[in-house]
Amino acid sequence: MENVTYSPFVIQHSQFTKKKYTLPRLLSPRMNTSTTVDIAFFDRGMPGKPFTYLVPPTISAQGITVGVQVIAPLGNSLQRGVIIAVGKTDTTDGLESIQEVCSHSFGNVLFPWQGKLIAWISWYYLSPMHHALRLMISEKIWHDAYIPKRSTVYIPLAHIDLIPKAARQQIAMHELLVSQGSMKKSELHASFSAAVIKTGVEKGYTQELAGPLVAPISMVSAKKDHTLSQEQQAVYDTIISSQSYPYLLHGETGSGKTEIYVHIAREMLRQGKQTLIMVPEIALTTHLISYINERFPGQVALLHSKVPMGQRMQEWCRIRSGDAKVIVGSRLSLFAPFSDLGSIIIDEEHEWSYKSDKSPRYDARTAARYMHSLMRDAGNPIYLVYGSATPSLERYALCKKNGDHHVVYLHLQKKFFNQTAA
Repeated sequence: MENVTYSPFVIQHSQFTKKKYTLPRLLSPRMNTSTTVDIAFFDRGMPGKPFTYLVPPTISAQGITVGVQVIAPLGNSLQRGVIIAVGKTDTTDGLESIQEVCSHSFGNVLFPWQGKLIAWISWYYLSPMHHALRLMISEKIWHDAYIPKRSTVYIPLAHIDLIPKAARQQIAMHELLVSQGSMKKSELHASFSAAVIKTGVEKGYTQELAGPLVAPISMVSAKKDHTLSQEQQAVYDTIISSQSYPYLLHGETGSGKTEIYVHIAREMLRQGKQTLIMVPEIALTTHLISYINERFPGQVALLHSKVPMGQRMQEWCRIRSGDAKVIVGSRLSLFAPFSDLGSIIIDEEHEWSYKSDKSPRYDARTAARYMHSLMRDAGNPIYLVYGSATPSLERYALCKKNGDHHVVYLHLQKKFFNQTAA
């Protein structure tokens, strides 16, 4: 049999397979080659298989990179697609050419790692390619139709300790703002009267901001982190020492897992990197959101299904630009456009809600494991921590395995008593 080389569209993940899986497209190693691109479309696709096109000589190859939108023939019409892989071929039989490169206000609509993740999700979960693509990008962004609206938002300005205890409405409003990061005028008016809001602004408890794409920047000073116990410090030092394997942090409620999450995020912030903290049910984790907001005021982005689409687009832009350093969200937050991701923390990893019940029927915990491997192989390793008081059997069993499947088991056995750092 003649020697062959594989096309660039390769699904490679040693944690899930013992060999490389590729689409059935083989190329003979000849010298005369043409540039090809694998393209995903927003409304049409097949499981595990992109559409492959040639790049004609009239289009500069320098502008052909992953994440660029192009116009290409699909069926009887021209459609907008996005490049998820670039490669070479020595045969052009049956391949059509892209027509033009699209200009977009965001430039590349996807990062290279997102293109690979789209391909893997479509292949691993046998879902149409466009279903995987829609996890990464909204229709408005896709069509370059997102225009930030001018709006008025309110943010907490003072520490709650500075608000008189008798001002119960002000305290309640402050707690709500801290839990949300920021709130639109209409949202805040749904819970408090105009007089209460006006008083909060006049007293300096709350700040009113107006303008396009107002980020939830808080002027509240960050609360000091708690000093880790000896046991917590040992766990934290183990995690920070290596990014080679994921970690399973087993600790009962009250053992101080959240404080370790905060210290990891703090270290990532020091390095200028982003941290994703995933939670199973955002409605049940108001305390966690408030806790994270107090530690990283103005740097937290929230992504979950209950966030209005307009605010979700705003958070999407903050994450992409790197303004948001700590992202808290449900399973969909895993597909946010991280510009410089440093760590993924999955709290309550045993919860079933990390699995999607509609196409693509992905498991966010497994997808995070692939991202960990993907980033490591690309030379940008990240930390991956699973946390739970009752670890899932799947994760616990991986702690018993060696090799690429291995997960490092860490156990917090003692209760944690908060002690603020000096």
